[in-house]
Amino acid sequence: MTHSASCTIGCRRFDVNDQAMFARLSGDANPIHVDAVAARRSVLRDVVVHGVHTVIWALEQLANTPFCPKQISALDVRFPRPIYLGSDVVLRLESNIGTALHLIAAVGGKTVVSIKLESQTLPQEPESVQDGIIEPASLPLDTAFDDLSGMHGTVFYATTVDHFSTTFPAAAAVFGAPVLRDLAACSRLVGMDCPGLRSVFSRLSLTWQQRGPAAPLNFSVTRIDPRFSLVVIAVHGAAVRGTIEAFSPQPPPSQPSMGELAQRIGSGDFSGQTALIIGGSRGLGELTAKCISAGGGRALITYVVGQSEAERVVEEIRCVGGDARCFPYDV
Repeated sequence: MTHSASCTIGCRRFDVNDQAMFARLSGDANPIHVDAVAARRSVLRDVVVHGVHTVIWALEQLANTPFCPKQISALDVRFPRPIYLGSDVVLRLESNIGTALHLIAAVGGKTVVSIKLESQTLPQEPESVQDGIIEPASLPLDTAFDDLSGMHGTVFYATTVDHFSTTFPAAAAVFGAPVLRDLAACSRLVGMDCPGLRSVFSRLSLTWQQRGPAAPLNFSVTRIDPRFSLVVIAVHGAAVRGTIEAFSPQPPPSQPSMGELAQRIGSGDFSGQTALIIGGSRGLGELTAKCISAGGGRALITYVVGQSEAERVVEEIRCVGGDARCFPYDV
């Protein structure tokens, strides 16, 4: 069926339960997706939805329309903007001409995910699919950018094919649960293994050569570009082959210690003064609190979600005899 006019085929608002569910399915438990405090220190500044979860959800919505292709032979996905929790995501079918189909996911009218599909008849999947080695989510690797060059390895699945059939029944029936699990494995690769902890998924281009028994994805880094913190990764498995592009930003800077500041600030520079610091658990707020305290003043630090970080700052100040306390404050 040919369709050239844009039409809405789904709407969704992802929440914390969705994040936890997909982390279990994919094995991608990167803090940017599941930890509000850790996510604040990332380049994206808040918890974001798994990009690949959005893709699989889009395939689920597509599978319930008359425009759905029977098979996927190629898939090209771009993630130009992050999707933050609580955002209203609108999925549109932009075009469906011949064997090419284009989906757009948007938030506030701005594209957050662009999905292009190519379809053709491929060999059928075997009746019995091997689950292979199953490894649940662990801790993401924290690899220095230069050390990513030439990195290679294997990405194992986090759960069985049956779980994808249960969670995304329409997409699994049309495209095959092993296809969905391969997509989820790409999320695990980027978020947990390479680049790992400080990763931002940018693009995913895959082609399916054949249908065969499921096997773990192998990967190898083909190029890194320090100018843009870009990592290009080749992936290949029993039925899928392609390229992933991701960014690996530099870690956030750590603030000077109280001992370092004491060498630059006079012990009485802020004597008798009390400073209320809104958002003093990290960044410039943390630095300001330490400066005030190092100069003999009193620092009152507020936080919204970063309680443990705020308490750490207060403890560091008090350990050298400074005066500080923290409390929650949401404006």
